[in-house]
Amino acid sequence: MSRMLAGALLSAPLWYWLLPAAGAPAPCANAQLQEPLVVHDISGWTLIGPIHRHLAVYNNGLVSLSESGSNTTGVTGGKADFTYIPASDAKKLHADLVSFGALTECDETLQANDVPLTTVSIFRGETNARVHTYSHMVANSPTAQLVETRISQFIAATFPNF
Repeated sequence: MSRMLAGALLSAPLWYWLLPAAGAPAPCANAQLQEPLVVHDISGWTLIGPIHRHLAVYNNGLVSLSESGSNTTGVTGGKADFTYIPASDAKKLHADLVSFGALTECDETLQANDVPLTTVSIFRGETNARVHTYSHMVANSPTAQLVETRISQFIAATFPNF
């Protein structure tokens, strides 16, 4: 059986293995000018319970933030908010994260107990754009530290009462 599988794999033309998994996206008119630039998620368990926080920043200036679970005061529940900021501010956040190296950052291999997983997705702000995603429990690299600091500052400035 393994010989048959090996033979089938070896008989496939080289170009087949080089094709993208899902193929090229269809060319579409961009009728709705709202594409994601940054998605930042924190999700998992902490010493005080579960948490999930989701930030989405779009190229037209729409920003949404939601959180559910335990926080530092031990309060559980959920809350959400959204706002519009100047599109240039959203694009500035994106440009800053890209300049820090977020498009080339890799998953952190360090595992930690009672620390939620942070996942950062950097989009290109276009209809048919690819995305780069990386995750960490602890932001050990200089890039991850810069990205986390900038996103925290952005959230504090955009949602001061959240």
